[in-house]
Amino acid sequence: MSKKHFISSDASALIIASLCGVAACHPGLVISESDKIIYRPPTVQKVTLLSGGGSGHEPAHAGYVGEGMLDAAVCGEVFASPNARQITTGLEAVASDKGTLVIVKNYTGDRLNFALAVERARAQGRKIETVTVGDDVAVGREKGSLVGRRGLAGTVLVHKVAGAAAEKGRDLKNVTELALHVANNLATAGASLGHCTIPGREAAKEGKEVEEVAGLEIGTGIHNEPGYKRINPIPPHPVLIAELLSLCLDTTDTDRSYLLRKPQDKVVLLVNNLGGLSNLELNVLVGETLSQLNSTYGITPARVFAGAYVTSLDMPGFSITLLNLPVEGDITPQTVLELLDAYTSAVGWNGSIKSAVWTAPPTVVKTPTSPSKAAKHKKKDLPTITSDPTLTFRILASIHSQVSSAEPSMTHFDTLVGDGDCGTTLFAGAESLLTALINTFNLVECALQIATTIETSMGGTSGALYGIFFSAFATGLKLQAQAANQAQAADEDLSSPPTSPIATSMPAINAITSATVSFAAIATASRHALDTLMKYTPARVGDRTLMDALIPFVEAIQAHHDEGAKEALRRGLEAAEKGYEATRKMKAKLGRASYVNAVAFEGEGVPDPGALGVVAVIRGILEGVEKEERGGESDE
Repeated sequence: MSKKHFISSDASALIIASLCGVAACHPGLVISESDKIIYRPPTVQKVTLLSGGGSGHEPAHAGYVGEGMLDAAVCGEVFASPNARQITTGLEAVASDKGTLVIVKNYTGDRLNFALAVERARAQGRKIETVTVGDDVAVGREKGSLVGRRGLAGTVLVHKVAGAAAEKGRDLKNVTELALHVANNLATAGASLGHCTIPGREAAKEGKEVEEVAGLEIGTGIHNEPGYKRINPIPPHPVLIAELLSLCLDTTDTDRSYLLRKPQDKVVLLVNNLGGLSNLELNVLVGETLSQLNSTYGITPARVFAGAYVTSLDMPGFSITLLNLPVEGDITPQTVLELLDAYTSAVGWNGSIKSAVWTAPPTVVKTPTSPSKAAKHKKKDLPTITSDPTLTFRILASIHSQVSSAEPSMTHFDTLVGDGDCGTTLFAGAESLLTALINTFNLVECALQIATTIETSMGGTSGALYGIFFSAFATGLKLQAQAANQAQAADEDLSSPPTSPIATSMPAINAITSATVSFAAIATASRHALDTLMKYTPARVGDRTLMDALIPFVEAIQAHHDEGAKEALRRGLEAAEKGYEATRKMKAKLGRASYVNAVAFEGEGVPDPGALGVVAVIRGILEGVEKEERGGESDE
């Protein structure tokens, strides 16, 4: 497989240029360059559809924006979820009184970031429903008990049916029911001959691309992660097709039997090119799949789609998706088939655009970022907890230094067990924090600025987790300041003291007079942040995630806060390092590493890269505090 690319620019610029190409093929679409969003402005009152995810899966999702499919697509960096701010802007761009349906592929980063944006919009009174698509059959029930099935090529069939229903004027309830009906009756299995290559990234940094994969992999995902099974030598394509169809249709495999199909049920077939397969080979595979469906299973598909629908850049592979069409209430096979056949102008779908559309020239409109009302805050509304901006800068500079040193190891470890972006994502966040020039004497505002910077600069799961943690940390500080103010007011009124556990467990923090924050307050706010974060992720100690380092750290600084900041941080660092080292012997239960064949890294002592990132951040915090005590020595 060639590692050469015509385009060598950085990935972020590549995404914008790609969106411009899509808009050039579809007049009337609008691009927000700052948020990497492509949408069609509402012209009629109808239910609107929004989807998105990491880039690198083109034509998904930008190619499915058009009449009869999506109204907006939000694009993250390559293989990384868009952040909540981007998604919020997308929701605002296609706001409708009829409501909005958000379609999400089942990946942790996508679920978290889309959930955050949706909940913000609902809090403002928006009518929004969500459908999460998980059509992968390679991840069985046992292994995917926590994370569920991955969202693969079947997602586009959900887009098509729901989009056509919305275009016909159906209400939000009915559009959502149709989307769920399709999502619940999908099965997808894929195979590849090797990994993809990423434009703008040197081959030497792509650990998976240095050596060719021997044989082929079954159960391939769309994020460059290995499959669940490797076959060597490569079998004849009829043998391979037989195994993939068995994964989708074998009712005796209780771990992977997801399709509850009756003999009379109609079926739709979609054969998806993962990006690097020739059309000649793809058509051969389509023919063989149809032949085996008929001869082995007695199935003649009612509709057949073939092409590049959800890719993994240039991955030399393909996937087979089967959509079963049972009768469910008012939803009949004919209902779904008519919606699949309905016209769409989306350039990524195998169809044509009406001739009249081409009379208008291609339009690309640059729109500024429009932050949501819920995300805006006024400084005067924030309680004040005094902090030292010089100390803040030293800590952020030290974090940047420590993360920079750890990034190569994080990237190497994540290349072995994930998609290789963990280190670069965290480094991007650390670099943005250093250049953000956070210069405030209010610790609450400082925490909010850190959360906002992280949300903007870090995509994927880790960006959402860090963003939620620091947002909740700011909330924890605000609660303490408010409780302290209540206690002060009560004392002045000679009334009973408040019973708030935050107020009674902390030294009073006078928000009005801007008293200097104690480390005990920081420890308590960190506990609040951790508790909040654990509401949004099932990850706990032992699950081989960044939580293996973060949870012990927070517990340690809370237990030792009365020993002073430096000593408590040292104890916290020791606990985090111990938790990080323990991940070398753990099995992954969450994240993309949980999809990888355990044989790929068990016994090799590969630690969790996210936990290493947390350790690097903590080392930076401690180093910054120590420098402050030495009067700023060794700041270089």
